[in-house]
Amino acid sequence: RRLDLQSNRLAELPAEEFRVIAPNLEELYLAHNGFTETPSKGGWLEHDYPELIQLDMSRNQFTSVNDLAISENKFPAMEELWLSGNSISDWDEVKELVKLKSLETIYLEYNPIQTSDPLYRKSLAQLLPHLKQIDATMISTSSAAIGGGHGSGLVVAGSGGAVLSPEERIRQYQEALFQRAKQQQ
Repeated sequence: RRLDLQSNRLAELPAEEFRVIAPNLEELYLAHNGFTETPSKGGWLEHDYPELIQLDMSRNQFTSVNDLAISENKFPAMEELWLSGNSISDWDEVKELVKLKSLETIYLEYNPIQTSDPLYRKSLAQLLPHLKQIDATMISTSSAAIGGGHGSGLVVAGSGGAVLSPEERIRQYQEALFQRAKQQQ
């Protein structure tokens, strides 16, 4: 149910290797490799991953989320997508994320899109209003604020609108992980 192929200098994964495991895979870790774009025909993305909850593609060389060939059926259960430290620089390159209806957590930090847009979190929350976490920050969304109002539209959950220290953010993240583990029991 979990496959970890991190830090192996991989640039492509053959479809045949994933034919049997794709239907039951829940977690796939492919960070710190050499993926740059959608694999050629016959690659691992040729299959659907109906049970995949978490995909870690951090620290590769993607320039677009669209390179993951996201579709309604490809990742229907995906809750967490980690794409930190790639080369994603434009909002047009993340628009396919709206197809991930179960997505709750996204990591896009350390991409040019984060550093070049001062309203990065607000823009991401507007694109994906069902998110609960952006990068390492738990959020709640205010539909009134996102719908056009005043303020940022994002409130750090449990903070009363205050900016949290790194230690407080870590505590919140730990609590969220604890709650998720408790639900899975």
